[in-house]
Amino acid sequence: MLAPRAYLSSFLPFEGLNLTPAAQDNLINETARFVRDEVMLAPFHLRAGIVVFALLFNLWLAIARLGGLSTVTAATRWEKFGAPMRSLTRLIRSLALLYFCEHPAVLEKQGVLTAKRRQEIFRARHSSREAA
Repeated sequence: MLAPRAYLSSFLPFEGLNLTPAAQDNLINETARFVRDEVMLAPFHLRAGIVVFALLFNLWLAIARLGGLSTVTAATRWEKFGAPMRSLTRLIRSLALLYFCEHPAVLEKQGVLTAKRRQEIFRARHSSREAA
């Protein structure tokens, strides 16, 4: 997996959203899928490098967990290896947060009207005008 679930769950801001554990797991899976899909849209020469570094990152996290390190500590140490490693984690974090913050379930919990809900309100207002 390009974006490890443990890494995603370490920084996605679930506090205050009151999502069920099943909804959180679903959102993490969707976020990981979004990150993977977006990276796969990149040109081959970029995608190949990202995939190689992502495999190394996954291996690093697995070894670090066996060594007793938390995901956050392991990711922080990974970033200290150099610019390409920091760039990979920044890419994963940026894409994941973009998807997370724009997800309809998150927007709904924050009280923000989604595009679909705004459209429903608009249509309800205009259909009542047409009926009158």
